[in-house]
Amino acid sequence: MKDSGGSTNSLFKWAAVLEGTTLLALVCVAVPLKHLAGVPAPVSWIGPVHGVAFMLYIALACNVASAQDWPRKRLLLTLLATLVPFGGYVIARRLDRAVAPARRA
Repeated sequence: MKDSGGSTNSLFKWAAVLEGTTLLALVCVAVPLKHLAGVPAPVSWIGPVHGVAFMLYIALACNVASAQDWPRKRLLLTLLATLVPFGGYVIARRLDRAVAPARRA
């Protein structure tokens, strides 16, 4: 899957949005339900979904970074963005901005 074309970027963008969405669902819905309402069930299914989304994001970030020769600092910041709510959305937006000039050329 090592290509520098749009298919990998599109897949990575999708993974970034998925990771960001599952993190927000976990932090803003499932965990409060568990601790404030005593309903632990949402954590037991949103948690693993987020875990898979997180691993997919990490794998695709490393793949895209390798294929496009990203500097290590960019890869590190991209990986750290997953630890912050809305970080996945920021990365997806930056991917859009990086791809847009390439389309115009």
